[in-house]
Amino acid sequence: MLVESIHALAADSGDLHFLGYDIEKPLVSVGSMDKHGDLQKVLKVPLPWTSMMHDMAITPRFKLLMHLPLVFDPQ
Repeated sequence: MLVESIHALAADSGDLHFLGYDIEKPLVSVGSMDKHGDLQKVLKVPLPWTSMMHDMAITPRFKLLMHLPLVFDPQ
């Protein structure tokens, strides 16, 4: 199950950057849409464990994912 966690609007280009994580599998999806709403790119990133990812940093060249040790425990 993929959960959309965070999105950010780039002031210079109008692009919307987004991040979503899977609460059942160690996977995060990160991508962007242009100012017209057209999907530009989606990248699926495998992780060593499932975690709750609730923030990212964006630079002109990089998207930095913060894979921290906040994990799900359904028990």
